[in-house]
Amino acid sequence: MRLGDMFDDLEAQPGLPGAAGTRERLIPNGGPCDLSVGVHKPDNTRSFRVRFSPGAVRPDPELPDFKGVTVRRYSGREGSTERVTFELRLISPVFNDVFTTLAEDFIHHLSEITDEKDAAAAFVRRLITWQRLLERHSPEGLDADEQRGVYGELWFMREHLFPPLTPLQVLQSWTGPERNAKDFQLLGCAVEVKTSTAKQHQHLQITSEKQLDDAGLAAMFLFHLSLESAAGAGETLPEMVQQIRQRAWPDASAAQLLEDKLRDAGYWDVHEHRYAAVGYVCREANLFRIQEGFPRLRERDLPSGVGDLRYSISVAECRHFPGDPEELLALITGGV
Repeated sequence: MRLGDMFDDLEAQPGLPGAAGTRERLIPNGGPCDLSVGVHKPDNTRSFRVRFSPGAVRPDPELPDFKGVTVRRYSGREGSTERVTFELRLISPVFNDVFTTLAEDFIHHLSEITDEKDAAAAFVRRLITWQRLLERHSPEGLDADEQRGVYGELWFMREHLFPPLTPLQVLQSWTGPERNAKDFQLLGCAVEVKTSTAKQHQHLQITSEKQLDDAGLAAMFLFHLSLESAAGAGETLPEMVQQIRQRAWPDASAAQLLEDKLRDAGYWDVHEHRYAAVGYVCREANLFRIQEGFPRLRERDLPSGVGDLRYSISVAECRHFPGDPEELLALITGGV
């Protein structure tokens, strides 16, 4: 039974006679800790619990505050065994879908660890990771601009990196989900990807003075993808994600890295139905070479004390600096 169905089944069960409490179900796994999901009655609040032996857990691990989720630790006896329990409990039903994804992620990562102390440490690290993700992304999924941004980065990946690079090399080069200054960092160069749907007089939004700064790089490119978006036409974001998954699946490490980076980018499968209604058709794709004279601001050009700039550049001006796809290919294959 899928985890979402398990939560639904627990919610459908009657409340506990005469008192509040939690309907709970253990999750079979090959790891060293006990995992379970539950629904607190009578308000049907979802929870996820992880139980460790006392010796496996640091006395006072720092537990982060969560957006939409409470985290608490408590100890107690279960039969003749003393256990330390960590409980994640949902605050608002608006987070239901994301909470299911969160629980699935914990189950996946903890089930692969054999040592209980390592699992306890990994659990706290995942808490910090999810705190960051839930602060960064809406529980309702990516907005229209964010969807186009992820689609554009995957489009560049599919059309320019698969091949000549191996799946693992491609996914390792994709740094956009990590909020790095450049979307792709390859051994021979860096590439920033911008996606737009405007038809005329297109301008691209640059989010910092570092984004188009080529300091320390052998070469840098700006890739611009112009899209037409329409309901019921073109290629949807979930279809693009599925294509990239098919390319990554032959390599287990690449496949897992892809899932991690999609999650970091805010793309979670529970929101697929929201993305499937809009498709994209490529209007044009442009590769520009960042070099002297290119319309940009660089860190070294700014007065002392000035930073964190946001500005726009005209696509028409960028056309004076065409990039050569063959040069890009030679750079990325020459370093691998």
